[in-house]
Amino acid sequence: MKPNDFPHDLVAVIYRQPHRIEPLRETLCVICQSGTAWITIEGRLDDVILVPGDFHCVQPGQKALLAGMPECHVLIDAGGMQ
Repeated sequence: MKPNDFPHDLVAVIYRQPHRIEPLRETLCVICQSGTAWITIEGRLDDVILVPGDFHCVQPGQKALLAGMPECHVLIDAGGMQ
């Protein structure tokens, strides 16, 4: 899967197979549906941990890595949370 080819539905992510999130033109929000999601953003010292119901938005130009702890299901929403 290429960095910006996320569908607008549920994505399963496991620890050993992380996904890149590198939005080019629009904000991408990661919404945790189940499990625990771990997001690392290049250049930041802190990581983001999401549990069901939490979300975090990755801004254009940021490079993020999404992994499950040990797995999670997330919704990737293009355009940011409205």
